[in-house]
Amino acid sequence: MEEKRGYPNPNYTDEDVMSEPLEVKEEITIDETVVISPDKFEKLCAKAAALDILTSSIQRSGEVKDDIVLAVTGALPNHDIEKLKKENSNNWDYYWKEKQKVDALKAKCSQLEIARKELIEILKQNKIGPYADQAEEEEESHGQD
Repeated sequence: MEEKRGYPNPNYTDEDVMSEPLEVKEEITIDETVVISPDKFEKLCAKAAALDILTSSIQRSGEVKDDIVLAVTGALPNHDIEKLKKENSNNWDYYWKEKQKVDALKAKCSQLEIARKELIEILKQNKIGPYADQAEEEEESHGQD
């Protein structure tokens, strides 16, 4: 006999495995008084799965791990929300101050580049410094054309 392993029953048969996913098209009744829409049913299943993940994590490690809680629920347990908001605000303020400095430096660099080009042009026209040779070469090349 072929050994089969699976969750939760290791002795499942091929008939036990669904070939296609279950599609919920109607309202689901848990008992006579409770009626659940398909959307709400999916949300409840997701919450149940999240609780199952948290439960198994706590059973394995014996403690509540913040990273698992954050990954499963999107919230941090046992943390001061106001403190986190203040830290986030401080970080955001720091980011904007640094961004403004970078933008100011970029603008200054572009102004300096424009001023540099203008200065080189003036030096070429007056044949001063290392640009005197370039100005003569340009005159010769224009004269030959």
